[in-house]
Amino acid sequence: MKNETFMHVGHNNYVSRKDAAAVVKVDSTPIKKLIEIAGQQGKVLDVTRGRKTRSLIMLHSGILILSSIGTPNLVGRVADCNMEERGRPRKDVKIKKKIIKKEKKKS
Repeated sequence: MKNETFMHVGHNNYVSRKDAAAVVKVDSTPIKKLIEIAGQQGKVLDVTRGRKTRSLIMLHSGILILSSIGTPNLVGRVADCNMEERGRPRKDVKIKKKIIKKEKKKS
């Protein structure tokens, strides 16, 4: 597992970014039905700690992970990992650099 990147899915739980096949909202009836069927087969991991389920992470192995983190946030985390792999800094790193430059100009 060298150079493997992980995605934070909430409450100190992480998933290998390479294992994630899809990140979807849980609003639609077909997705809820999919969760129900997978639950009967024992293929659902609930990492919400009792909070509202906001997104579903589908793994290549067929396991579904229920997360309380919103879908846009999870997709953004995957995008940040992709940027780091390509040698580009993450978005939050760019913002921090801009803040530091502004502080230097003021002093």
